Amino acid sequence: MEKTVRQNLPLSMAKPGSSYKILKIEGGEKFKSKMISMGIFPEKTVEIMNCDGCVGPIAIKIGFSKVVLGRGMAQKITVSTM
Repeated sequence: MEKTVRQNLPLSMAKPGSSYKILKIEGGEKFKSKMISMGIFPEKTVEIMNCDGCVGPIAIKIGFSKVVLGRGMAQKITVSTM
């Protein structure tokens, strides 16, 4: 039986076309509240739509919504490979 190795990384380092599970959101209460209002919170699954050459904003799909996050925001969200 093969063992699956999960990797934890910031959302800003995630690869387009892949799905990840949100582990934690770092930052102040205002930031966390904003993320929750957009449906971004621990245990949710996100799919990386694109990352614009991986230097600019990151487009993600979470549930039925598409959201674009700045690189600094994405850096505060820790995800795990599925």
